[in-house]
Amino acid sequence: MLGLSQQEIGRLLGVTFQQIQKNERGTNRMSASRLFEAARVLGTNVQFFFDEMPNEILVSGRRHIQGVSDGPLPDYQPDPMVRRETIELVRAYYEIPERKIRAQMVNTIRAVARVHTATDGSGRPRRGRPPKKPSGTAQKT
Repeated sequence: MLGLSQQEIGRLLGVTFQQIQKNERGTNRMSASRLFEAARVLGTNVQFFFDEMPNEILVSGRRHIQGVSDGPLPDYQPDPMVRRETIELVRAYYEIPERKIRAQMVNTIRAVARVHTATDGSGRPRRGRPPKKPSGTAQKT
């Protein structure tokens, strides 16, 4: 993910790689201050560690915390620039040494995004003829 081994992360945080393994698996809990320190040492933010956590875990976990209201979670949209996926994409992009190829990749991604936004509502790209207009709105020729 960040290109570091568990041993390297453990060394940076002052713990053993076994402790890192236990934290990754959820066997041992990590305090908020330790999580903050890990984010700082790894050059990211705390949200990075939660980017791929399923929403049902976030919601169910919140119910067990004393003093937290039972109301709905606020509609929070994390900054896409700090997501794990974005960081990995940017790192891979800059591993491409040729500037022209990087520019072509950007154009390709933009084209795919345009096709994705032009869907029929089912998530699939529209194909064939455009949808028929309702009767009474025929175009004059």
